[in-house]
Amino acid sequence: MKRGIVAVLCVAGVVCGAFGGVTLTDNETYAGTGGHYKVVTDVATYYYHKAGGTFTGLVDNDDSDWISWSTAGGASGQWRGMPKPYNWGWNAEDAGGSGVETGEPQDVTAEYAKITSSKGGTADIEFFPTHVTFTITSNPGNFYFTYEGTPNGECNESETYTVKGNETTQNSIGSDWTGDIGEADDEDYEWLYIGHNSGSNVLFITHSTSDNSADNTSDLTHKMCPMWVFGFGRGWPTTGHISGNDSFTFGIVESTDHDEIVAAVKAAMGATKARHATREKAARDAMWLRQAGTALHVNAPFNGQHTVTIHDLAGRILVSQVSSEAASVVNTASLPSGSYVVKAAQGGHVVTGRISKF
Repeated sequence: MKRGIVAVLCVAGVVCGAFGGVTLTDNETYAGTGGHYKVVTDVATYYYHKAGGTFTGLVDNDDSDWISWSTAGGASGQWRGMPKPYNWGWNAEDAGGSGVETGEPQDVTAEYAKITSSKGGTADIEFFPTHVTFTITSNPGNFYFTYEGTPNGECNESETYTVKGNETTQNSIGSDWTGDIGEADDEDYEWLYIGHNSGSNVLFITHSTSDNSADNTSDLTHKMCPMWVFGFGRGWPTTGHISGNDSFTFGIVESTDHDEIVAAVKAAMGATKARHATREKAARDAMWLRQAGTALHVNAPFNGQHTVTIHDLAGRILVSQVSSEAASVVNTASLPSGSYVVKAAQGGHVVTGRISKF
């Protein structure tokens, strides 16, 4: 079942993007606990607890909650969440307030939203119409990335299965395993999906870097299955085996057909990579300019020697200066009042900005 187009009135205290795709609202309550972002997408509704620093609910369009956090003790409620990077102190159990700093949403549009959280490490959490990407931007040490929840709304060993991305075999969640998943032949990431025999959807989870770290699945409380656990880099013993900055993507696919799931995961990974490439290019092409009297302060995205030039609107070079530092100051005393184009160039890479002198 697809969600139709939605429109949300933005009021004080609520940050939102609207008209299908992605809608984000603030100050929402989930499982009787406030302080959540609620993000509605085409395939799922996500509840992200700002103080706990984790997702507490992931509800598909059939109203099945794949996480089901609650105030019940241990695996029956408080331990549930995703992601829970081991050793960062991010924990759904701390939903009363763990001190995680969550910034205001950024770039909220009809198709995208981003929040940034930090406690020990920092991460960007990006919402797309079909998936979420969790990107670590600073990392305090080795960690693992876990999903601890209720596949298709419950933890049922006999009805729930997993499929590794480099295989087609369904494995019961009652059969625990530890070992590196590995990548498929035409992929540069590792992943798996979780499904239910009576469900029409699956949850996929990817690790953008294929590595040799052990991955691990288990249910808890001696096969009584109040929740199911999967972790990238969560080998035995259960300490972190992933280091450095990394990225993880997860989402609901509204199909149980293996080929359709593979295609959906590839599309999600492609969309995330395309956005990151665009963002990286924008960062490379960013130039900061500030005019202070006859001094033009230029901060170019270059390390090492480059040329800064000022042009009139006809393209003629009026001022040229070589700089060996990203930050430089150009004397504009010779320029009359008017508008000018500023260029910084290194090799074939050119960035452009505009100034006005009064």
